[in-house]
Amino acid sequence: MLLELAIADAYGAGFEYADEMIVNNDLSRYVEHPRFRLIPGSYTDDTQMSIAIAEVIVAQAPWTPEVLADSFVRAFKRDEREGYSRNF
Repeated sequence: MLLELAIADAYGAGFEYADEMIVNNDLSRYVEHPRFRLIPGSYTDDTQMSIAIAEVIVAQAPWTPEVLADSFVRAFKRDEREGYSRNF
């Protein structure tokens, strides 16, 4: 399921917060986002955060804001992504 999430995230990244003009999506290719420096086909911070949540679940760690925040920070530091909070 995480793989499918990452694929969908990478595909949709080129359209996220973009002007309506580029929404002409014919499903034939990845689209480069007009404002962010993402290589077409790259996953975003959304996938990264999903991986962090999955790691908490697999580790059977307590489901607390602190544990989740720590997991998000570790995921960010492991693989910095544009769009993730700039203040970690």
